[in-house]
Amino acid sequence: MYPSDSIEPVSEFLYYISNNMRRLILRSLAQQQELSFSKLMRSCGLSTRYDTTGNFNYHLSELEKVGALRKTETGYMLTRTGRRMYEIVRLLELESRFLHKRQEKEGDKMSVKDGIVVRRAYKEDNPEVAKLVASDLYEGASLQYEVPKEYFEFRQRSTDFTLGITGCSLVFLAEEKGEAVGICWWTLIEKENVKGGFDKEAFLEHLYVKQGHDCEKISEQLMRTAVPYLLKDERVTILNVWYNKDEPLGEEFYAKFNIKETENLKLLMHVAEWARPSWQTRKTTS
Repeated sequence: MYPSDSIEPVSEFLYYISNNMRRLILRSLAQQQELSFSKLMRSCGLSTRYDTTGNFNYHLSELEKVGALRKTETGYMLTRTGRRMYEIVRLLELESRFLHKRQEKEGDKMSVKDGIVVRRAYKEDNPEVAKLVASDLYEGASLQYEVPKEYFEFRQRSTDFTLGITGCSLVFLAEEKGEAVGICWWTLIEKENVKGGFDKEAFLEHLYVKQGHDCEKISEQLMRTAVPYLLKDERVTILNVWYNKDEPLGEEFYAKFNIKETENLKLLMHVAEWARPSWQTRKTTS
């Protein structure tokens, strides 16, 4: 592919695998013979909900340009060069996991306050993350609907923040006496902007604290731990927050984290009116 006496191809190769989305594309196609555009997007953890098709097309064209993949009549598949690139990426990821394991053993407590420990969630924490997410969705829906218990179990089974979106989700756990009592889950998306560059946006998917615990206090500790990490380590430029009018944490709570001294940072707050489920409306007692 390149002259053997040139060192430039090394830096060019590192450029193509330096982007997380391109690595996800390589991994997804390496696990399948061929994938359609929509299935490839989903396997990389992307959704049309965030209008990311333009950015995704850009990364596909970059990999096509270097000869790592080719377009077929029904989708995309890796070339021989692409499979060799993936093998190198896989070796690097294995080494990276080893370093993460060592970091976990050394302890990765992000903040400790009044007996509450807030830290990053890792793959081994997924069962606790799934329970908290299921509780968040079940309790929220139960405010207005007669929700079947199976809904909680379904949500718990179907939640895995490590599936297909490695590097695209950032999850923090709040623990009290070793028990997971709260969660702060952000989805990270890169989007093209009108200036020709990219904005890195973070979407708050879940901010939840178990019943019987101080919701506002623990939620604030989760946010105050997560937001600086998003800004400094992930270099996020836009924070997106949705909340319903009937939720305990509203505009006044989220306004605490609007960092005005950062010129390019915006905290967008929306009152979400999601499509309503088909469950029977909960009867109110007079």
